[in-house]
Amino acid sequence: MEGEGITKGLMVVAIIAVALSAFVVVSNLINVQKIQRLAGFATDTDIGNATLTIQGTANINFSRNLINWSSGYVNASGAPCPNPAYAYLDTEGNTVCGVGWQTVGQGLVLDNIGNFNVSVQLASSNNATQFIGGGGGTNVQPSYKWKITNNLTGACPAANLTTITYTDVNITVPGSVVCQNLGYQGTYSNKLSINLNVTIPVDATPKTAVSVITATATTIT
Repeated sequence: MEGEGITKGLMVVAIIAVALSAFVVVSNLINVQKIQRLAGFATDTDIGNATLTIQGTANINFSRNLINWSSGYVNASGAPCPNPAYAYLDTEGNTVCGVGWQTVGQGLVLDNIGNFNVSVQLASSNNATQFIGGGGGTNVQPSYKWKITNNLTGACPAANLTTITYTDVNITVPGSVVCQNLGYQGTYSNKLSINLNVTIPVDATPKTAVSVITATATTIT
């Protein structure tokens, strides 16, 4: 009995000791929190900024910049060539009633390599009379025309392409607006095709004929 009493008493003391320990731990935590508040351990946040401005640039490039029909002459007598005779050449693979001139299957290609949509104007350094000449002794006049289409689908929306059929070139600088809204390089639809055709009368003066086509781009704001 005595032993049991002693054991019970020890158990009570042990329980009280545990309870006191828990009380001390809780008290210490409360005190630590109070000390932290007093010592400035509270949290806060703030933000900084990095800023820059990227400007839109008009930057175009002829990725295909040369058309060369080479050297030839008008077939003046062979059927089915017309009378009075003339030759017709274009950049879509057609050579009619000409001898020696090479077949050209692709026109010039103009790329928008900037970072902004642009409108495009084209001007030629010479017209049909200046470029080709002839026609004085026949009823066939020289002609020099261009046609502008998309080289990549959607590069210039259909409503913004203004010269989709062969039209006389423009020699007035900065030229005709041929696309009012050409996409830029990041859109992957940024290329125009510029096809050309010429009519050469049989009496055109022998020469090396050169025409320079200038493209001007303006950013769309």
